[in-house]
Amino acid sequence: MHDKVPFKIREDNCAYIFHEESISERIIAFSYEKDKWLVKISTTYQETKTTKMEMEIKCDIPEKFLAKVLKINTSIFETHIMGCDGSFTELEIGDYSGFTKIRWWASGPEKWREIVKMTNALIKRISTLAKNYEQELG
Repeated sequence: MHDKVPFKIREDNCAYIFHEESISERIIAFSYEKDKWLVKISTTYQETKTTKMEMEIKCDIPEKFLAKVLKINTSIFETHIMGCDGSFTELEIGDYSGFTKIRWWASGPEKWREIVKMTNALIKRISTLAKNYEQELG
């Protein structure tokens, strides 16, 4: 059942989505448990403060993401030009029985652009859901 495998996205030095504060690391972990998707978000700020959030998602966003990503045919190793600012992103799909992890800087290598674009869209969508969730909690 590949459409329900756990996966996570890790970002380093990402200061653009959750809050105005500078973020040194954010991990968004997806797992399918008891017939629903569970999302755990851990955010570490440059001021060394860490926040953790857990929320259920009652939609098929993670399944659609996995279905599209797992159909992409690309090379598993790519090198690309890097800079000294910006952020790294990692996408890890799978669990103890086998997993794949890719890591890129900024917009990533050309052959991974589709994966990068889909991952960035998922980050934005989940971040919006998380902001709304936080606001509902007050």
